[in-house]
Amino acid sequence: MKYKNLFTKSIRSSARKYKRAFAIAAIAIAAAAFAQKANAQTFGGGAGTQNDPWIISTDQHLTDMAAWVNNNPGQARHWALGSHVVWRGDRIGHAIGERYFRGSLDGKGYYIQITSMNTPNQVETAIFGVTRDATIRNLTVVCTENMRGGERSGLLIGTALGNLTIENVRISTWSGNYRSSGKIWGGMIGRIYFDGYGNRATISKSSVIIQEVQLASTDNHDAGGLIGAIMTANNNCSGTVDITDCMVDVRYSTLSHPTVGGIIGWAAPGNVSINMTRVVSASSEPSGTWNGASRGSVVGALESTLTTNGVFARSTPYIGSNNGTWRNSEHTSTVTEWDRNTNVYDLLERRNNSNGTINTNNRGNEVWGYDSWRNPQVATEAYSNWSPTGYVVRVTRGSNLSISNHNYASGTTSLC
Repeated sequence: MKYKNLFTKSIRSSARKYKRAFAIAAIAIAAAAFAQKANAQTFGGGAGTQNDPWIISTDQHLTDMAAWVNNNPGQARHWALGSHVVWRGDRIGHAIGERYFRGSLDGKGYYIQITSMNTPNQVETAIFGVTRDATIRNLTVVCTENMRGGERSGLLIGTALGNLTIENVRISTWSGNYRSSGKIWGGMIGRIYFDGYGNRATISKSSVIIQEVQLASTDNHDAGGLIGAIMTANNNCSGTVDITDCMVDVRYSTLSHPTVGGIIGWAAPGNVSINMTRVVSASSEPSGTWNGASRGSVVGALESTLTTNGVFARSTPYIGSNNGTWRNSEHTSTVTEWDRNTNVYDLLERRNNSNGTINTNNRGNEVWGYDSWRNPQVATEAYSNWSPTGYVVRVTRGSNLSISNHNYASGTTSLC
């Protein structure tokens, strides 16, 4: 009888423990589901799917988006802007716990304004700290204050993992400057890091315009106007970077001993292929080699494979140091002045993907235009909701038209 009572008590005690454990687990699951539902309800509509993305219409929505991504690792969701919004420094996605941004953001032609970026000791300072298999399109990023970032920082993405698609994205500074205290910095993307086999990053119809960049004098930088560095995790990893119809104009005011490129800072050794088609490096700096570092108007240091088809820069050398493979190098040219309509029309609008000329009777690329600062500019409908400081007239076949002492081909007026 004694043993029977002890056995009965043991069973009852175990049952109470399991019941308590199940109750705690149920509460945790319910709390997580409630938190996820609560986060979703703070957006301006949508379901987070590709066909019905969550809508970001306020600054708080953008903050909630960062909280959702950072609290739901491994989950891909889709967002779209419904209005202009302000980013206040909450990174969307980071590497701790693999809390990457996965999915997509469609800017719908609206802008995200950066008013606060002052984290010189924080890695991957950007709107999107770390992405994996992400798509970002139809977006303008406007910077109105001085910015500070640490290692692997950029204005749009700190580190991009896996696959990446960037389309119709414009980075522009109205005022202020950017000071990088880390060793890798990019105007749009700090670092593309291929950690799988056959990854691809595609950047098209996009531009970066930054008035002043200061690189800290105490560090060796890998800095690029578009991408700071392109790297692979190991010898078994590989990737392709396609850059098409892009313009970069980044001015460096402080240079010590960095590796700097007008488009890419450092294309590291590895199984990586980079393809540039109709790309313009409008930056007048950097150029030359100094203190053992490499500076090129297109790539600072090339240690992988680069293929160019219609790439134009203001100065030489195009490649600061070349320990890789550069194909079609003859398809890279120097254009010091873009204030002639024939430059934009003949060199960009009519140039096909093989560095040839589109037939006169066929429609051109209809991507390129010309801005009031005498630079070629990407002109797309993606920027139609942004009130610009300059303007672009798309270049199409037709007679010349004089606007503000500049010559334009007659075509569709498009602000960007």
